[in-house]
This record gives sequence, C-alpha cells and structure tokens, in this order.
Amino acid sequence: MTERPTTLRFAVATFDTTSGLRDALQDLRREGLGDDAFNCLALDDVFAAAASLASLPAEARRMLRFPGNRRPISCTAGALAVRLAERADTGVSTLKAALGLWLIPRHAEQIQNAVEQGSIVLWVRLLESDD
Repeated sequence: MTERPTTLRFAVATFDTTSGLRDALQDLRREGLGDDAFNCLALDDVFAAAASLASLPAEARRMLRFPGNRRPISCTAGALAVRLAERADTGVSTLKAALGLWLIPRHAEQIQNAVEQGSIVLWVRLLESDD
C-alpha cells in the first residue's frame, strides 16, 4: 500500500483581470476540478469587486489580517485559507511571512507584491505529482 504525502502541492497563477481568471476557472471546472480544488487570494476590496464577475466559488471568503500589510487580504474557503489563517492567528505579521513557511522568500515576496498591486492569485491544489 502506497501512502500519499501529507504535503499540499499547488500550481499558482496571477491574474490582473477578472476575465482571465474567469476563463481559467471555467477551464479547471471543465477538466473536472471542483471548487474545493482551488483557492483565490486577493486584497479584500479587489476580491469583493471581482467575485461575481469571475464566478468565484460561492462559499464565504475568509478575511486574513496581517498587521504588517496595509490592507486586509481575503482567500476563498479551503486548504490555503485555513493554513494562512492559522499563521495569522499565531501573530505572523505579513502575507509574505505566512507564505515563507512553505515558499522560498523570493516567491513569497512575489505573491505578496502581486496581491498588494491588485492582482488575484489562483492556487490550484495538485493531487498527483504529474498534475
């Protein structure tokens, strides 16, 4: 019997427009992925404005408050939101620091910068290493 690793793996993409995000979400759904297979991460006000336009999952988004980030960040419900909320609850000061637990510093900084500049970051959970 082969055990699956407990490490979560994601593919990550950044979108500056809701139309690009909407197209990507439609493609993922056509491929058979459910809304529980992905998370979207963005500034709360960007997220609120884009939610209906991009057909984001209907479940509530989770607001993440990192004291070192000037504006609140939100994430759709799911594995990423849970892990980021755990980091925020332990007093981590920024999104970059929270992501730094799993990512190299340069990638964590790139994602934080993308979010702060108004992009929406799509995280797709990979179940198999070939995905």
